[in-house]
Amino acid sequence: MSLRFRIRAGSQLGATVSVERVVQIEPREGGLVIGRRRGADIELPFAAVSEQHARLSRGGQGWLLADLGSANGTFLNDHRLTPFVAQALSVGDVLRLASVELVFEGEGRPAPGADGPGVEAESTATLARRLVSDLFGRGRPAEVARLVVTDGSARTRELHLDVVGCRYRVGRASSCNLVVPDDDMSREHAEFERRWDGVFVRDLDSKNGVLLRGERLAGERRLSDGDVLRLGQTTFRLEDPEDRYLRQLEEVEALASQTAKGGAGAESAASGDLAGQAGGAVLPDTRTSAKVVGQAALPRQVAWPPFASVSQGRRRPRHASLALMVIAGLVLVGAIALALSFILGT
Repeated sequence: MSLRFRIRAGSQLGATVSVERVVQIEPREGGLVIGRRRGADIELPFAAVSEQHARLSRGGQGWLLADLGSANGTFLNDHRLTPFVAQALSVGDVLRLASVELVFEGEGRPAPGADGPGVEAESTATLARRLVSDLFGRGRPAEVARLVVTDGSARTRELHLDVVGCRYRVGRASSCNLVVPDDDMSREHAEFERRWDGVFVRDLDSKNGVLLRGERLAGERRLSDGDVLRLGQTTFRLEDPEDRYLRQLEEVEALASQTAKGGAGAESAASGDLAGQAGGAVLPDTRTSAKVVGQAALPRQVAWPPFASVSQGRRRPRHASLALMVIAGLVLVGAIALALSFILGT
């Protein structure tokens, strides 16, 4: 029997917004991991959630929840769990990880319509992207995947991929969603579709084909944020804020993992500095991202604070060194003046 959780996420991505989704997940041997890491059983793509934050496991009397030593802790009905000590779960219990809540709705599938209007039960396969999409859509309506013409006769024109599952066509024909006056482009040249697992492109048997990263496209291909395509004599660039956000989280984790090998002392110092700046607020996961993530990554830029804030506390203040140099210079000038007065006097 599948487990059901109602997920509520708010105050993420720099905007005070709230989204809600119902997720169903099949139990498996060894338990279920909740965390930020790509491939977690319940993937929550937020910096304040640890890579492996908590674990669900089946006990003799039902399901158990344990915190996996997360940076911000796991709360069960507002009670913070002791790391690695399992607690029993009951239907209706509220789990809180940073600003994400999961309401445990038990096992099995409810009657049709039980989720209420606008709330659809789903698997965890595309949960992370759906959460990010919901938050972008409500907090920043303009932030949606788009195709931008960067070179050619239709330069600066854009095609917004607003609707998930809709197929947008590009070509010379007036029936296309983006009409491009390019003689080397077919009437219906290529098709773009935004799905829950990314943006995809397909060549519509065009005469000159679709070049992706310099190679002719064969069949269908999933695109990444920043990918450059060439259709005829026209160049396009994909801007996908959802993909960018998820990729930035992965890059942060990789960078933090490499940095952590430099020594535990530097990691502790970084955690301490950020804790002082936050004044008790929810922090990014200090073990994996405290050095490089100040807040959830925002569209169009990476919100990484500089490393300088971590090390400045150990350096001798710059103004102290400058004062010493000034004093030394004055002493030297005084000595020279004294020597000249003595020589001229004699």
